[in-house]
Amino acid sequence: MILNLRLLFVALFFLSTTLFSKPLENLTTNEKQWLQTHKEVDFTGDPHWLPFEAFDEKGNYVGIIADFLKIIEEHTGVHFKKHVVSTWQESLELLKSHKVQMLTVSTDTKLSDDFLLSNSFLSNPIVIIMNEKMPYVDSLYQIKDKTIAMIRDYGYVKKIKEKYPNYHFVEVENIHEGLQAVAEGKYDAMLTSMALGSYMITDMQLANIAVVGKTEFTTKLAFAVDKDYAPLVGIVNKVGSIIDEHTKQQILHKWVSRDYVEKIDYTLLWQIAFVASLIILGTLFWSWRLKKEIARRIVLEKENEKMLAQQAKHAALGEMMDAVAHQWKQPLNAIVMMNELLLLEYKDGSLDEEYLLEHKKDTDAQVEHLLTTLSEFRSFFRPDKEPEKFFLKESIEAVLLLVRDDLLKHTIEVELVCDESIKINVIKNEFKHVLLNLLSNARDAFVENDIKHRKLQIIVKELPNEVEVQILDNAGGIPEHILPHIFDANVTSKVDGKGTGIGLYMSKQIVDKMSASITAQNHENGALFTLHIPSS
Repeated sequence: MILNLRLLFVALFFLSTTLFSKPLENLTTNEKQWLQTHKEVDFTGDPHWLPFEAFDEKGNYVGIIADFLKIIEEHTGVHFKKHVVSTWQESLELLKSHKVQMLTVSTDTKLSDDFLLSNSFLSNPIVIIMNEKMPYVDSLYQIKDKTIAMIRDYGYVKKIKEKYPNYHFVEVENIHEGLQAVAEGKYDAMLTSMALGSYMITDMQLANIAVVGKTEFTTKLAFAVDKDYAPLVGIVNKVGSIIDEHTKQQILHKWVSRDYVEKIDYTLLWQIAFVASLIILGTLFWSWRLKKEIARRIVLEKENEKMLAQQAKHAALGEMMDAVAHQWKQPLNAIVMMNELLLLEYKDGSLDEEYLLEHKKDTDAQVEHLLTTLSEFRSFFRPDKEPEKFFLKESIEAVLLLVRDDLLKHTIEVELVCDESIKINVIKNEFKHVLLNLLSNARDAFVENDIKHRKLQIIVKELPNEVEVQILDNAGGIPEHILPHIFDANVTSKVDGKGTGIGLYMSKQIVDKMSASITAQNHENGALFTLHIPSS
């Protein structure tokens, strides 16, 4: 009975996908002709890569990608003939020998020019799996002396080895071998995608290992297509673009949230009835405790807010101390050099009053720079309580002064467009705090995405009753799945170890307190943050 219901559910799921998905449009003439002459495509995948894909014991191709392929078949009429394999290496060989025309790969898999890549349709972070008793690992540096397993020939393996050439990596044939070895203590850790690792730990019932941290690497999935089947790439991309988000979530939920259904033992029905009675009685007690629980949670939320605010303050302090250290380094070096020259002049007997005066002038200039930096640093953390009306350009330039050397170090060009007469009426240091967070995020994005020509723009416009401040960068933008939640607590688009998800959350809290607003969006080849601040 349960099996029949499950089959009915699966049938209804794919029927609904077919009936309610958007029609395939905008095919080129070449793509339409190709579909008429190609009704079957040879395909294979990784045999041990659930929840993404696998071949079960009966040779059936199953997983998230299998469900996506069914949708492609429904929209195009193309049948994907699945070739059963035993290893991922065998899958690669079938593609390279042109015995199959399409294969699931990560976008960083190195293939010859005979193959094309479709658009990425799924991404997943690479995580660290170790003994469950291990503390949280926020960087591969923390396990540099460990033996770390990775699956042979997976696309991200070469990239990780190139970045960490001196680490002790070992390659295993598949996820089962790697996880079992970590569980038995043969290897200290394993790197794999989050979905695959979490799924297989549960599937293999390995209770002594767990995901203990994330790396800065991500694997993105796409299809590798034989170059002779080039029109198929455009067709696959177009099908992917019309699959609605609801359908994608249904597929992901089906495989990531696994259901375990046991056969019903009718002899236990009386026990179920007894438990139901206890639940009803317990509801009365629960109702009595509800008010107390709500009150307790309100207290905890307030304490959590205070903790996040304190963490944000400490993070900002660290950023500023680092900036001041950079700012002081150059003038201190200059003073040391000038003193050395002064000593040489004295030893040569060529020291005169004119040289001393020039030396004093140069030294005073460097000391003045040190004092200016220190004054700005002290001002930044002064606990201002009341709003004040101030010139916006001066305040922005003060923040840029503090981070000037850090921007120069990372070759970031900054363009400020702001009329000197524009004023706002808020707590000055809170505004500086928000601006510093946005600048720091842009800097990290430039570095993480390895952008070559880095440009940051701060554009200020005076509008009726408010001032608009735009901070634009060309650092690659914010991932679409993170964008709607970018101001939530503990949400970050940075690689693990580089961000806490507190900075933008606290910035949003500060902006709200100003009766202002902040929004984030992707703009051209970067991110755009926009502040709207009342002008009075």
